[in-house]
Amino acid sequence: MINIDSISIKIGAFFEMIILSFGVLYRMKMLIKENDFMKNEIINYSREIEVLSVNIKDDSNSDSIGNLSIREKEIFDLIVLGKSNKIIADDLNISINTVKFHVKNIYGKLNIKSRKEVLKI
Repeated sequence: MINIDSISIKIGAFFEMIILSFGVLYRMKMLIKENDFMKNEIINYSREIEVLSVNIKDDSNSDSIGNLSIREKEIFDLIVLGKSNKIIADDLNISINTVKFHVKNIYGKLNIKSRKEVLKI
């Protein structure tokens, strides 16, 4: 049997609390950094979308683009940025098949046949 007095247990518990506190503080610091990174990414993305929407409004085909749903407009904007279906799916947290479905609808509504034509619009 091991002889451990109550003072040793209290000291051990104190050190355990100190170590856990440092661990929690370190994790909080890392989460704050990740949060700042994500905020900057969202700001940059919204600026890109804003620039794209200004360019689209200036274009003569903006009437046909206005027929797109909100999700189709998001996908259209990402296509204009040159992103692949897989990257679009990852960015929007949807499946590749869903992206393909929306791309097909976009092509139909805009009466185009390829991504190269999207860039001409």
